[in-house]
Amino acid sequence: MRPPLKPFAIIAKRLPKELGLAAGEEDIGGDANPAAMLFDIITSSPSKNGLGIPAAFVDQVTFRAVGSALKSEGLGLSMVQDSGTRARDLVLDILRHIDAMLYVEPATGLLKLFLIRQDYDPETLSVLDASNCVVTEFTRPSWPEVRNAVRVRYVDRADGFVEKMVQAQELAAIDIAGGEMNFQDFDFRGFSNATNAQRAVGRALAAVTYPLATLTVRVNRSGWDLRPGMVRRLDWPPLGISGLVIRIGRARGGDLEDGTVEFEAMEDVFGVPWTAYAEPPPSAWTDPAGNVPPLAAVEAIEAPYPAVAALTPPPSSQSRGLVLAARGSGITKGYRVSANVGGWQPHVEVRALTPMGTLTNALTELSTSIQIDDGIDTALLESVSDEEFAAGVNVLLLDNEFIAFKAVTPGSGTFVLSNLARGCIDSIPEAHAAGATVWFVSNGSGIVGIGDYPVSTSIRFQAFNNRSEIPLGSSPVDSVSASNPDRALRVYAPTAVKFNGQSYPASITGELTVSWSHRNRLGTWSYADSGATAEAEPGTEYDVLVYGELGALVHTEAGLTGTSWTYLAADETVESGLGRLNNHLRVIIRTYGAGRTHVAIREIEWEFDRV
Repeated sequence: MRPPLKPFAIIAKRLPKELGLAAGEEDIGGDANPAAMLFDIITSSPSKNGLGIPAAFVDQVTFRAVGSALKSEGLGLSMVQDSGTRARDLVLDILRHIDAMLYVEPATGLLKLFLIRQDYDPETLSVLDASNCVVTEFTRPSWPEVRNAVRVRYVDRADGFVEKMVQAQELAAIDIAGGEMNFQDFDFRGFSNATNAQRAVGRALAAVTYPLATLTVRVNRSGWDLRPGMVRRLDWPPLGISGLVIRIGRARGGDLEDGTVEFEAMEDVFGVPWTAYAEPPPSAWTDPAGNVPPLAAVEAIEAPYPAVAALTPPPSSQSRGLVLAARGSGITKGYRVSANVGGWQPHVEVRALTPMGTLTNALTELSTSIQIDDGIDTALLESVSDEEFAAGVNVLLLDNEFIAFKAVTPGSGTFVLSNLARGCIDSIPEAHAAGATVWFVSNGSGIVGIGDYPVSTSIRFQAFNNRSEIPLGSSPVDSVSASNPDRALRVYAPTAVKFNGQSYPASITGELTVSWSHRNRLGTWSYADSGATAEAEPGTEYDVLVYGELGALVHTEAGLTGTSWTYLAADETVESGLGRLNNHLRVIIRTYGAGRTHVAIREIEWEFDRV
């Protein structure tokens, strides 16, 4: 019994030679010369799947010149032609691959082949202008209509005839599109190697990533010699155009009576950098923005961990500042912020201005609502859902305290913020005086690199809009210093601190017990409970320092890792120096990072009586 026949494939190659190219030009790196391919298809009989055009009707000189040029470029093709392939379609596909045109020369009636290349000097091109032509149609697509990225598919012969893809992007066009990628896909399966595919993707990218103009132009008898593929320079004052390089396309025919001929044309991609446009006449429109007003207020602080956690480089390698600025009494587009680190550094542009208000009533550590005046941009404030509250969608900075808030209630010239989470991020609940500035950091802020510890770094804020910018010499300056280690690298002080089960009490009774909840900046936490976590950041330790009624330090409990500590009455009686419990206490809770190498940016301190 014979074994079954295994699947097999045949690799076949044919290199047409009928065109009579110079020796070796029919073979381009194992691919056929496209000019020879075209001549073969055009002159072969329909029975052989050709067009059946006699060779005498083909301008073989131009075909051989193109063949020599393609050999020099290394631009060969490998394509399949079978009974299912229409000769006309294959011709058009070859022309598309090599970027060429076929046309009948009116003077001789011969079919000519023409390569579209950057083979001209715009300065020496013949000019079409009002003396010899009329532009009857002119259109240009808008930037949102153009593509900004190209993908080309080809078949890699060296890798077993596997289909592969190369791509390219135009970064400027992507930026114009707001960062959104808009791909145009091309199939160039006649290319057998990455070099020619990459050349094609570059050619295609140039053509689709710029809004090339299309036009129709009627030329007088001076344009008798214009042919498809030719380039001319167009000067057309009615549209403010000077030196627009156009490539002639299809002729629409002429009229013997008026002696003109009409051509379709397109702005040539190779001439785009050279084109000039006349300055348009002055506009009567006045920009309503006016000159940019000075910023109403600015603030710079060392950035806490959440503000920089996702940035590159990571917090461990660069100190950064968190910058806030409120708009002035006019139209402001944003501000440019730069730091003086051994000289003013390149600016960072911040488009998000920060709403700002003023505290109308004093707050204590236990206050559960905040009232502010209507301030600057406070109309942007709005209540959030439970999920958004937990994620920190609404966060303000008041003095040194970050506070999350859920509900916003507008009043008469005021806003009331409620459902608060006090002492968020690395801050703790604090008292605040009426008139303190409230910054709504979650609505707008920026980040800028600052100098290393212990240098105080100046931060300059330069407001701008579409019409003007504040002079650098008049721009407000704030300063900020990096700590050691950086604020973003430090452990957090605990939250939910209680004394004998009470939050920040005026007095206690009996034996002192201090309790708290861990906070881990590196773990998963929520703003809703001020960042409380089940576990502390690895290596965290707490020291509790107790001062008696005489003002002296009477006890230090160091190295705590749990969430509570009790000062036994017997120990306090001995250590008070009074032979009894203290009638007044001051307690400090200090938090240390791993190895006690640093302390938290904030420590908790509270005084109370014992009754």
